[in-house]
Amino acid sequence: QSTWGTSLDMDDETLVGFLNDGFTDMLAVEAFNREANGTETGTCAAAAILGFVSRNMLEAARAKFLRTHALAQHADVAAAWAVTHALLKREHGVALRLLRDERWVGGPFYTVVQRLERAVMDQTRGLVARAYTKITVDRAAEIFGVDALAVVDVLKAGGFVASPTPGMYVVDPAAAAAVVAAATPIDTAKAIGLESLSALTNYVVHLES
Repeated sequence: QSTWGTSLDMDDETLVGFLNDGFTDMLAVEAFNREANGTETGTCAAAAILGFVSRNMLEAARAKFLRTHALAQHADVAAAWAVTHALLKREHGVALRLLRDERWVGGPFYTVVQRLERAVMDQTRGLVARAYTKITVDRAAEIFGVDALAVVDVLKAGGFVASPTPGMYVVDPAAAAAVVAAATPIDTAKAIGLESLSALTNYVVHLES
């Protein structure tokens, strides 16, 4: 078991495995220990950022990125931050396009990125179903980060039906209510324990003091 201040000296592949399997508590501890010991890699930093994003802990992901310093130029760190930044700005369409980017295919983070894309899409459907009584195809395409043809199926799955007005969809209240009820937060990982969260918070304060 990893403890604060003591790295387990595990390889990056094992760390990414923690992320893919949802064990982000252990990943966060190991990443902060490496950060404190000066042994953090770009893969480790990117894994930590994506781990926080997977729990909807976007401010923690931002803080982690701001502490990466030279590693901020690492391709995976920069890509993980781009997703985080879009979500912080509530630009879900941008985040979804970034998560669908082919750069992830075949890489170490492909599994978690696929899971995040599904979670962000699910969350965005719920937000749109709550916020709109009618929406144009073009606006929906922008929000969901897809083209105008693909967004029709997205709208239908999100509780909208075609309007007599061309290019317009209107909400079906009953269907939209079901979509809102089913929508989940971005959190796709195992929940962090209160003790782990408290320890993590204290350790971040220590690193930044």
